[in-house]
Amino acid sequence: MGGLPPRPHPGPERRFFKKGVMHLNTTVNDDFRTIEAHIRRARVERSAAVAQSIVAAGEAIGRALRALFAAVGRGLEAERDRRAIEADVFLKRSVPRY
Repeated sequence: MGGLPPRPHPGPERRFFKKGVMHLNTTVNDDFRTIEAHIRRARVERSAAVAQSIVAAGEAIGRALRALFAAVGRGLEAERDRRAIEADVFLKRSVPRY
């Protein structure tokens, strides 16, 4: 019959173990309960600190963008005023030339 030739055998079977599969003792020893509770509290505190720093960075970026937009707005407003003065014949005389 036609078709594809049989694939060669890849060799001995290999097993890959995922993290945690090879643990022999999955029950928590009473001696380590307080240590594990302390580690969990430290992880929660670290997560809270990271979250607070991310929020603070976001607020700082927001303040910087507001200040930037305000400065650009003031510049545009000044440019509009300058153009209005140049367009008005009566105001043009009262403004000194630079």
